[in-house]
Amino acid sequence: DNTKVNPASLVGKMFYLNGDSSKQYRLLGLYKTVRYSEFSTDHRNYSVITNMNDDVLNNKTTEISIRVKAGSDIDFVSRFWQYADKHLHIRNLFISDVKPLSYERDNYLQQYRNDLRIFYTGAAFFLLNLFLGLFGTFWFRTQQERGEIALFKVMGGTNRGIFIRQLSKALLLLTIATIPAIIIDWNIAFAQICGWMGESDTLAPPRFIPTVVITYLVMALTILLGAWLPARKAMKVQ
Repeated sequence: DNTKVNPASLVGKMFYLNGDSSKQYRLLGLYKTVRYSEFSTDHRNYSVITNMNDDVLNNKTTEISIRVKAGSDIDFVSRFWQYADKHLHIRNLFISDVKPLSYERDNYLQQYRNDLRIFYTGAAFFLLNLFLGLFGTFWFRTQQERGEIALFKVMGGTNRGIFIRQLSKALLLLTIATIPAIIIDWNIAFAQICGWMGESDTLAPPRFIPTVVITYLVMALTILLGAWLPARKAMKVQ
């Protein structure tokens, strides 16, 4: 239900997890929300304290995290192996490897970093294509408008006025194209077509509006760069 409950009042009570009512667990304490990496938002987290019984030990591999006091991690691995060789032999169980958490962190984040490289490379590729397309388009338009531009100069037009006119035309075309794009994107957000992303607020207004503004500014900058040289060329028309 929607009734707000003070989380502290649940400590000490019994619960079951993942819909399995055959096993109950007692809540011993509360965690704060956890952010697992720089690429994720804070979300809920839980840990279960259990005995190292045969069900756990009979698994092929078991990972155990060991927390040490501040400053004790210096040369910890070599000292741990010296201790393990003498004291940590239990039946047919053995320690296969000891790795610092920083190593596990790098492995955990590697996939996110690879995805970011792909996204950045794809974005740079599309922006480059957009720039070249706009550059060629406005260069072609400048060639087609030589007579019009020359007439504009004869009627008293200045080089600065022609330059601003060409750039304004580019931004006007972007604005006209942006209006239907916003309408389509808003309908996609309203229909929650992007729900597969795992976040229900991916295109919610607090994120949708800044995203539209940032996208428009990036597109405008790219268009201005693409139209700058043709506009400079238009200024030199006799």
